[in-house]
Amino acid sequence: MACSGFPFGHARTITLYLNPEYLTDQVRWLPNAHPLVHHLHQALDGDTGLQSLQLAATSTQDLAPLLLQLARPPNNDSNFFALLAGVAEVFDALGRLAGTRSSCAAIADAVPSREVLTALSLLRSDLSAPWRIDSLARAVSLSTSQLTRLFRTQVGVSPGAFLNQLRADRMAELLASTHLTVGEAGVSVGWPDPAVASRSFKQRYGLAPSTYANFYRTADRCRSELPSPAR
Repeated sequence: MACSGFPFGHARTITLYLNPEYLTDQVRWLPNAHPLVHHLHQALDGDTGLQSLQLAATSTQDLAPLLLQLARPPNNDSNFFALLAGVAEVFDALGRLAGTRSSCAAIADAVPSREVLTALSLLRSDLSAPWRIDSLARAVSLSTSQLTRLFRTQVGVSPGAFLNQLRADRMAELLASTHLTVGEAGVSVGWPDPAVASRSFKQRYGLAPSTYANFYRTADRCRSELPSPAR
């Protein structure tokens, strides 16, 4: 992990060195939409370049206790599983702060209300629509304040944040599986402004959409250039 900025006084950084086998296990259990999954795959493929994940300034308050706990590991192997659990907590916190809920939390929570389920279905059905909170609330017969409150308690994020997650994830799929430009992919998911698309994508995935696309397209090109097996 890296910390950057212009601090007044001292700044503390904490670096985690993770075993590849542990990373493999984490990738297996994390949902594909988790922003860390892309970076974990890169790490497993040997890409040691520094990557960053955009988080709000207030996120430090939630992460600091977890990171400080990991910075003081036990002196013996008896608490090894507790240490792994601490790393898992950091992964879960990073995903949550970046706008992704863990699959465990989603299972533990109660089933969302009918109105919220309807709203979720509407957003997924037409990502490119110019959605507004008031029009979405009218579609499910709720006030904007009621819908926002239900989303925060039952989904974990606001309707707007959830829509941004859906759009970023769909944009990632398009960039990894098609030859659309960043601008074209942004328009297809409802972000006609390339700057907004790039900023929103980077906030969720921690890197520019062009970098994301180049990573997957380069990998595909290398695979296509491999010689065919002899018959």
